[in-house]
Amino acid sequence: MAAGAEAPDSWYLALLGFAEHFRTSSPPKIRLCVHCLQAVFQFKPPQRVEARTHLQLGSVLYHHTKNSELARTHLEKAVRALGSVFLFF
Repeated sequence: MAAGAEAPDSWYLALLGFAEHFRTSSPPKIRLCVHCLQAVFQFKPPQRVEARTHLQLGSVLYHHTKNSELARTHLEKAVRALGSVFLFF
C-alpha cells in the first residue's frame, strides 16, 4: 500500500486516539476530546467517517456536558449521514 493511501487513515486514527486518551484521562479532559473530534471535520472525511465522528461527538457531549442540544444536533447529523451512506448501497 502506498504511503499516500495510508495518510487519510492515519490522521483520523491519530485524532480518535487523542480524543479517547483525553476522554479516559483522570480526570477526563472533555474539552480537548471534543476539540479532537471536531478537528476531524476540517479534513472533509468520507461520509461513513463523518457519521461515526458525529455519533462519537454527540455521545461525549451527552454524557459529559450539560449541552444536550448540541449533543442532539450531532446525533441527528450522524443519522442523516448514515442515511446518505446507505442510499448508495
